[in-house]
Amino acid sequence: ENLIEPFESVIDRADAFLFTNIATTTFASALLTEKPVICFEPALADIWETLHPLLKQRCRIVPCELTREGDVIPDMEALGDAVRSKPDRPDAAFVQKYMFSNRELTLNARAVGSNT
Repeated sequence: ENLIEPFESVIDRADAFLFTNIATTTFASALLTEKPVICFEPALADIWETLHPLLKQRCRIVPCELTREGDVIPDMEALGDAVRSKPDRPDAAFVQKYMFSNRELTLNARAVGSNT
């Protein structure tokens, strides 16, 4: 089903998320769920390479070909496998390290503590 309502209002209705572009706030929101997140491999070019290993543990990455015109052609068998695969419990390492690091939590706790 293709939904056109705001992401925040349909996030709970989705079985999985498919992203061709990961430089969005909706991608970050999807990572915080326990649902499968599927990405086209060229989207990884939008982020630092050091993030790739942990992101690949969290997301199902679909290999793609790029045409001379810049069109992205996904490997349809890999895409089908990614969509049909039974959802596993997502690997939270990317979220823990880059979205909710211990340092960030410590800094936030100090800031909250200093206001009381």
